[in-house]
Amino acid sequence: MQSDGLQPHLILNRWKGKKKMKNMLPFIILLSINLIITGCATVTTKANKSIVGVWEMKEVRIAKMSQAPPVELTNKKDIYTKEGIYHDTAADSIKMTDATVRSYKFKNGNLNIYGENGQEQKSRRAKVRFIPPNKMELKTPDGIIIIFQKISDDPSEIPKLKEHIVPVKMQ
Repeated sequence: MQSDGLQPHLILNRWKGKKKMKNMLPFIILLSINLIITGCATVTTKANKSIVGVWEMKEVRIAKMSQAPPVELTNKKDIYTKEGIYHDTAADSIKMTDATVRSYKFKNGNLNIYGENGQEQKSRRAKVRFIPPNKMELKTPDGIIIIFQKISDDPSEIPKLKEHIVPVKMQ
């Protein structure tokens, strides 16, 4: 048989009659419209790129067993204000309970948290990566990764959470 190439009208004419194709036409039109609508309505989420808000610690990933914490970690909250102030507080607290006011700088994916007198704390420096929809990954210079979940966009609204143990996993 000689090939006609990709000519749809010839292929359709070879079906067992044009009548069957005419009966399928409404179905094909509805299917096409459905595919167009569902394709256009696909929701794509982008990560929230703002560090401002209240974040709950969800998981810690370590590269070496020597990095394992000596005690169990609980789901503390980190709070970042628009004014560059950093707080951390317990899961069940609805207030900023830390005694010392610390500042932070977040620029180009780098987070630096400073101590009471403006001294940069080595243990509080990290690369930040936002993960859709509302997660943040902090990677410290020694390779520890801490995963946070954003629980409030407003630092003044600190939700009360049930305290639980944060899993520590090997990378």
